[in-house]
Amino acid sequence: SVAEKARSVFELSFLEATVSGFLLAVWYVGSLYAWNFIFPEEKSLPRDNSKVIRRRFISVGTVCAIGFLYAWMWIREEATVWDFLIALGIRTDYWVQAAVLPTLLTAILFLGPLFQSVTDPEEDDDEGSIQEVWRQMRRGSLIPWRNLVVGPITEEVVFRSLMGALLMAGGWSPTAVIWFSPIFFGVAHLHHVFTGTAVAVVVFQLLYTTVFGWMASFFFLRTGHMIAPILVHGFCNHQGFPAFNYILDHPKKYLVIGAYVLGVIAFFALLFPLTAPSIYGM
Repeated sequence: SVAEKARSVFELSFLEATVSGFLLAVWYVGSLYAWNFIFPEEKSLPRDNSKVIRRRFISVGTVCAIGFLYAWMWIREEATVWDFLIALGIRTDYWVQAAVLPTLLTAILFLGPLFQSVTDPEEDDDEGSIQEVWRQMRRGSLIPWRNLVVGPITEEVVFRSLMGALLMAGGWSPTAVIWFSPIFFGVAHLHHVFTGTAVAVVVFQLLYTTVFGWMASFFFLRTGHMIAPILVHGFCNHQGFPAFNYILDHPKKYLVIGAYVLGVIAFFALLFPLTAPSIYGM
């Protein structure tokens, strides 16, 4: 299992593991605002400004590199580089299953929102589509790169791979990692309150990101693969939060409600069968 592999590769106490989880979260969020001290005259720039995005790419990439070095500090003498990578979910085997099945499960969970979007006559067919995202990338926009590539990869490396492995190596159970480590991930998003975002919105983001963290942690521990939470994260970022407030205004509201219910039921019915560790060589 992922927990057994982590404990065979890393050696640290429960307290050291817990402090490590806290440090990783602080480093990640702190890196986003480090530039404000270097360029104080530009700290009022919006988060979608290309200059801000580029700098944050550098920040989170640096944190990931530091995180790998930090994790290496706790490696056992007998562990190899390959053991280190496998413990962090960086594997070359069973990657197709890990890429496809958790993402498929997430799409099933989003059956309601997907059906709602496709069947809404007032919905802009192009807005938010893969084609539109591709056009934005070709125009040089960094926003889709942040939302769909850099954000998911770096956040999952820090909050799932590094944090999860170190917590389990320190004695946290897989169940505890699934339920409690996402709190680090959710709290890490509280920094939006300092950018002028309404407190109510930030609290909602905390709840939503914590729930997502539960799912991403579950996929990581069941598959032993980093690619699973990364792709699921990108998918969820692209979909956004379901538009529950527009369901009753939809011309096919009963079908939409049915799709929501069916999606949730099918997701939980297929969750354990499609994430059986044996499928992923665990």
